Amino acid sequence: MYASSPYDDLEAAGRGGRTGSFVMDEKIAREVRYGFIRKVYSIISVQLAITFFTSLLFMMNQSMRTWVATNGDTLFILAGLSGIVVLLVMVCNPGITRRYPHNYLLLLLFTLCESLTVGAVCTLYDPQIVLQALLATVVVVGGLTIFAFQTDYDFTSWLGMTSFLFWGVFAMGLLRVIFWRAMWFQIVACVVFAGFYGIYILIDTHLLIKRGKISIEEDDYILAAISLYVDIVGLFLELLRLLAILGASDDRS
Repeated sequence: MYASSPYDDLEAAGRGGRTGSFVMDEKIAREVRYGFIRKVYSIISVQLAITFFTSLLFMMNQSMRTWVATNGDTLFILAGLSGIVVLLVMVCNPGITRRYPHNYLLLLLFTLCESLTVGAVCTLYDPQIVLQALLATVVVVGGLTIFAFQTDYDFTSWLGMTSFLFWGVFAMGLLRVIFWRAMWFQIVACVVFAGFYGIYILIDTHLLIKRGKISIEEDDYILAAISLYVDIVGLFLELLRLLAILGASDDRS
């Protein structure tokens, strides 16, 4: 019968130690990622809360509704351009999004710009339509998020396709301005844009949860939050426009 030598015992202990160390490292990495995911969704929740209450203030205050009706173009231009500039600063200089407190100040400024724009847009529509769009957005985003967390399919593999799809959507955006009187085209454009944002919600969620080959680093929580926030706001605005168009067509018929 073979008797184990001290060398065999040490070798087995070494293998067990390496395995235990690997399991521990994997557990720590998983906990770090879960903390990152919680942090990103906490930031998004605050962003959406700011946008919601800003929009509610715009819609409930008659003087603000009147001001937007007369000075809305100025607000759209200033808030829109300011938001784009802040976003470009963060995208072109990712290092600043990792430095506290600069990252949170830029995040707050961008969120306020987007919230002012969304609030002004909401004053242009009937409150009931806005509520319907909000509920539809909650359902769609919730469903897409649950699906992204459950599925094993890697939606980050669509990133190459979406880069080409972006230019098609951009062209449709220009045509939307040209054919603004064609209701059928506006409906198609809303559906396409909403689908585009829906696809990016799936992709950005998979980048966040590290489901595919490509993922977002834990230090980029600001950019991760902004990406999903923009997707959600964009989806809401497209659903709002779509419901308003469908409601107008029902009134005419």
